[in-house]
Amino acid sequence: MTDIRPIFGDDATEVPAAAVLTHMLKIQYYHNGEPNDFFVVLDNLNLWTLRQVIERAEEKAATLRSLIKATDITYLDPERDTDDC
Repeated sequence: MTDIRPIFGDDATEVPAAAVLTHMLKIQYYHNGEPNDFFVVLDNLNLWTLRQVIERAEEKAATLRSLIKATDITYLDPERDTDDC
């Protein structure tokens, strides 16, 4: 979810003096078999940084998949090998 957060000056009846864009990231995880939600507010720099981290992780995964293919190790792909948790 993306929001516009208005920044008001001293007089709250006047048009906001500025605005900030924020992005809400919802992370769902399981604890003791129960689903839980965790929310993080991100700005544009956070989004850029997260994108860089994800791209690096994808590059590392591709490198490691190549390494696994060169061995007799069975690779299990969580996207394809799921038991519908």
